[in-house]
Formats: sequence, C-alpha cells, structure tokens
Amino acid sequence: MRLPDRHAAGTRVTTRVRLADVAPTVLEAIGERVPEAMQGESLLALVGSQGSQGSQGSRGALAPRSAPDVDRPVYAETEYPRRAFGWSPLASWRADEFLFVRAPRREVYDLRADPSATRNLAATRTRVADGLDAELRQFQQRSGGGTASSAPSVDPALAQRLAALGYVGGSGTPPASGIDPKDRIRTANALHTAVQAVEDGAFQRAIPLLEKFEKAKRKPKA
Repeated sequence: MRLPDRHAAGTRVTTRVRLADVAPTVLEAIGERVPEAMQGESLLALVGSQGSQGSQGSRGALAPRSAPDVDRPVYAETEYPRRAFGWSPLASWRADEFLFVRAPRREVYDLRADPSATRNLAATRTRVADGLDAELRQFQQRSGGGTASSAPSVDPALAQRLAALGYVGGSGTPPASGIDPKDRIRTANALHTAVQAVEDGAFQRAIPLLEKFEKAKRKPKA
C-alpha cells in the first residue's frame, strides 16, 4: 500500500491483518473519518504513523485499535458450496495460533505447530473449539452477517438489468443441506474438470463427467 508522500515506504508488516482493514486505512490516510459501521481497523498504527494510538471515528472519539504487535482476528466465509451445490456454507475464524472452521464437522488447527493445517484437533480440543465458535458467532452478530435478514433489498428492476448482464444468477440458489463440503471435494473437482472440457470444446469428454457429477450431487451422505 502506498501512502501519501511515500510515508513509511518499504516498511514490511509481519503481523496478521485483514482485507477489511484497507478501507479504514485509506480513509485515515487522507484525513477522513472512518464510519462507525465500517468493519476493520486502520493499518497506519502498524507503520508508526502519527496518531497511532487511535483513529477519529464517526462519533468524534478515538476508536480503539489492536496493539501493533498483535495479530488481528480474521473472519472469512464462503457461500459457494451452498450456491453451487446446495451443500453447507463455510465460515472460519483465525485468532492467536488457532484456525477454526465452522462446518457440519467443525475443524480446529494449531497453525503454530501445524502451519499446513493437516491435523484437525476439534475432537480433542473441544474447549478451544467452543471458545472460537463463540467468538465467531459474536463477530457475526456485531457485524450483522450470517443471517438472511442482513441481506440488503435489491430493486427488482435493477436486479433484472444486472441479471441480463450476467451479474445476478437469479433466485435459483438451492437451500443449504447438512452436507460437509470437505466430504465432496472429488465431486467439486469433477465439475471443474468437466467445465474445463466444455471450454476446450471436448464435449464427448465433458458429458460423462457432468452426468457423474449430477449423480454424485444427489447421492445422500452415508
């Protein structure tokens, strides 16, 4: 990120930050207030910027910031499994050394001891999993995410125009099921291979792959 007057040019920040921190950083860098509803925190404190003890918020008070040397908790989610296949959506919360994934079979990884996240500790570290799940739920409640009621309404005429341009898929999104996406990775990969075959014009190769995908998608989890 390039700041005005090349402030702190060449500085490398090693602490964990979030994409949601970019907008507050830009606003503070140009001297604008950060709206109260905006998620994230300015990154200027991490490069020793002036006023690094806090940022002027929309309420006229200094908004608290994370300590510069402390990794910030990170939230991520994906609705792709539900929208594409009708499977369960996924959400994750990364705090301290732990990565928590909310799924039908939840996952916990100690990234300090297991950087590649290959050993799921959810069954043996239940208290850690419960605590991270609670933090994730609290974040979703604070940010207004994770509920259908939080979705903004869209003008029908605008939605129709966007759909005509290919930006909106319509209302055909299937409801979420209890299928854990990690149990169907092969199915998703098969679809990807089939789509590539279609794009390459190899329709004879794509058709059996798509048929296999449809059968696997409808097959109930054992």
